[in-house]
Amino acid sequence: MTLGERILELRKKHGLSQEELAITLGVSRQAVSKWETGDAMPDTDKVIALAVYFKVTTDWLLRGIEAAPAPAGPAGTPSREELENASPMLLALTLGGCLVGLILVLYDISQQYLLHIPAIIGILLQIGSSSLATGVGLYLRNDAGRRFLRTFWSIAIWMIAPLLFGFLYTICSRTVSYGFFKLVGRVVPFFNEGGWPILFPTAICFTGYVVFCLIITLLLRRLKKS
Repeated sequence: MTLGERILELRKKHGLSQEELAITLGVSRQAVSKWETGDAMPDTDKVIALAVYFKVTTDWLLRGIEAAPAPAGPAGTPSREELENASPMLLALTLGGCLVGLILVLYDISQQYLLHIPAIIGILLQIGSSSLATGVGLYLRNDAGRRFLRTFWSIAIWMIAPLLFGFLYTICSRTVSYGFFKLVGRVVPFFNEGGWPILFPTAICFTGYVVFCLIITLLLRRLKKS
């Protein structure tokens, strides 16, 4: 096995693209490509940088004297390959956590016990699920990780955003809306009738929620295509 073949093997085991490795080493992508095909040899300082980055010895890189260690993290930490294989299950679990969290918060609101035990558990579930999904995507540091993050957030945003807009609705309906319609009602008596102080902030917050989530989803899909 040549030096270029060893570099290629290490790069693939760590789930890196040629561009990502090039950025890490401060060289061009073409330079990494030439190393791997054997058209060029890295300088001594780059060989040392490769050995340090991949946690192998320069002897193994140059002469293959010892076996390269498996690209795993600290003891007990799954490798990137293991996480990639488990990513569909992790995606389902994290999205399920966000959904269950939303259901618990809505249940708490329907019982008029806002911020009691069900809502607290629901908010913690959403925070924990979104943190876990983001951590997995950032740990992978490759195309699979970016796909994981885009898929998760394009769906999860629809389950997380209701908490933000529900909070905004509470503020609007109890302060801005009532004050506004009380003032307008003195001029236009029609607004003193019916549920305008409730309907108006509800319509505004719901419209804002839909527009916000659509923008995030479309942006993530556009990133996926680019």
